[in-house]
Amino acid sequence: RGGPAVRMGDHITQKFRALFVKANDTLERWTATQSRASALVVSAAMVIERLPELADDQRFGPLKERFPTLPQATREAQAVALDRVMTNLREEIEYFDELVKELDRLQRNAASLFGGMDPPPQGGGGLRRGGAP
Repeated sequence: RGGPAVRMGDHITQKFRALFVKANDTLERWTATQSRASALVVSAAMVIERLPELADDQRFGPLKERFPTLPQATREAQAVALDRVMTNLREEIEYFDELVKELDRLQRNAASLFGGMDPPPQGGGGLRRGGAP
């Protein structure tokens, strides 16, 4: 099947492909995490935007007369909701940090695969087919 150089090249190619699959999976997790974090930021903004309105007991109209504790209970519920959103956002940010570390590790592993190889020829070693751009 070829000499040692061919087998080594096949080995490096297989390892590089495996690293590519792992990197692609990590990037998919990044995208999902970014989507969740973006939704959490929107939720936090919505709660924060409501806070000034909730501070005015008169905004509750006739409901305040019927349920005197409603304004304070609503403010407390919004505070709890905001705390939950911010806690979840912090967890997503921590997960981003894990993903960054994973991508960095994958990059170092990929670079080490090429560490023992000869440098590429001047011009990158690519072969251009057709006319010049």
